[in-house]
Amino acid sequence: MTTTSDPALLDTNVLVYALFPAVPEHAASRALVDTAKTAGVNLCVAPQNLVEFYAGVTDAKRVTQPKTVDETLQAIDDILALPGLRLLPVPVDVIARWQGLLRQSPVTKKRAFDAQLVAAMLGNGVMKIHTFNAGDFQQFAFAGAEAIGSGEKSGLGLPGFLGDRSCECRWTISGLPRLARAIGKAWRAMTGCDSARTAKNTFTISPR
Repeated sequence: MTTTSDPALLDTNVLVYALFPAVPEHAASRALVDTAKTAGVNLCVAPQNLVEFYAGVTDAKRVTQPKTVDETLQAIDDILALPGLRLLPVPVDVIARWQGLLRQSPVTKKRAFDAQLVAAMLGNGVMKIHTFNAGDFQQFAFAGAEAIGSGEKSGLGLPGFLGDRSCECRWTISGLPRLARAIGKAWRAMTGCDSARTAKNTFTISPR
C-alpha cells in the first residue's frame, strides 16, 4: 500500500491490523499509518471507522487479546494526533447519499456499513480508500469510489459488523470438543496459523 497526493481514507481493518503485531497484515498497515506522521500525506478517517475500531478491538468475542477501554481510547488519540491524517466531518446529507448508493447497488446486513462509509467519503470529496477488503467496495465504483489495497484477507475474521476485519478468532462449539479440535486443525492448515489452542469445546487460533 502506498499513499497518493489525493485524499484517501484508511479503512477500519487497516487501523485494527496496525494495532496487532502478530497478524500478517500488521507490517503493511503500520507502515501506511506511520506515513501520516508527516504533514501533507492526506490520509483521513471517518467517525464510523473509529467507532468500528473501538467496538472490534475491545470485544473478546472478536479478538483473543482485547484491548482495555483506556488502551483503545489512547490508540484513537494517537491516530487523531497524526499530522498527516484528518478526521472527516459527518456530511449533513450522509443518509441521503447512503440511500442513493443502496438504491443503485442494493446490499444488506453488514454491507450496509460499507455503503455508509462510502457515503461519508463522497460527502467529503474523498474518492479513495486503503483497505484489505477491496472487494467490499467494488460495487460502489459507479459512484467514483476507488479501493486501494492488497486484495488479500487474513482469513481470521469473525461474525459481526466488522466481518473479516478482526485479527484473531475464538470459536466455541457447545458440547462438541472433538469437532472443535478437528476444525482447529483444519483452520490452522487452511490459514497458515501456527498456533492453536483447544480446551474442551473451544478452540482459539492466533496468527503468526
